Amino acid sequence: MEQVVARTRFGVSLGVGQVEVFTSAAARATVLEAERVAQVAAGLLPADVSVRPTRLAELLVTGRSDRAAVHAVLRDVAEAQAQLHALQAAAVSRLAALQPTHERLPGARADDPSAPDRPDDWVADEVAVVLGISVGSASVLVDEQRVLAEQLPRVWAALADGEIDVRRCQVLVDALGHRKRSAGGGVDDDVVDDVAARGLAWIGEGLGPTPLADRVAGALIAADPAEAARRAERRRRKQNVTTVGSGDGLADCGPTCWTPPTPQRCSPWSTPWPR
Repeated sequence: MEQVVARTRFGVSLGVGQVEVFTSAAARATVLEAERVAQVAAGLLPADVSVRPTRLAELLVTGRSDRAAVHAVLRDVAEAQAQLHALQAAAVSRLAALQPTHERLPGARADDPSAPDRPDDWVADEVAVVLGISVGSASVLVDEQRVLAEQLPRVWAALADGEIDVRRCQVLVDALGHRKRSAGGGVDDDVVDDVAARGLAWIGEGLGPTPLADRVAGALIAADPAEAARRAERRRRKQNVTTVGSGDGLADCGPTCWTPPTPQRCSPWSTPWPR
């Protein structure tokens, strides 16, 4: 049976001690293989030994781990996830800052996203290549992480310090992202910052994700009643169902999802019915 020698090469320390950080998994694998070859040549290891990084579970969760030790690992993992998420947001924001700006297109509106001082939209494409994901997934990732790092600095700091978890951080990002006037929204920046601070306080009190989302949305509307109409408009734009008036106070689905009149609800996945 093949022997295995483990080496610690993970880039995040969870109370294990100093560890080495590599620029990529390929670089780490190259170093491990070079070490194996050298040790085999020196007669320190058999030739059939394979070397791999030590798994954190092999270090931190063993047959000797008691309940208190497992609880500590779970807390460490949650804190590490928060710090890594904040690190990713900082990296994405910096990558956007490194992108070249593009000139305003002829005939562009004043509020067009192709403003000359706006980083190029190739950030998502670059992230997609680096992470090996689709451009669509990268676009969502880039948008959310830039909102966190650039529009909600207090939330980012709390996440980076491990004071809040990723799930409830995402609630604040979804609720407050692109709401500031400086980010193209309709709410004063100070109002958004104040609601974000209140949201952090509610998280500190132990409020869960769903009630947190409701409370943050309510606080934002209470501070700026016009946000209710803007919120409804944003939700309307995300819907796949459109309606058209049919007279007498009635409405039918629009041409994108028209179905024959039946008691069932109209669905955006309904099969188009020939008219």
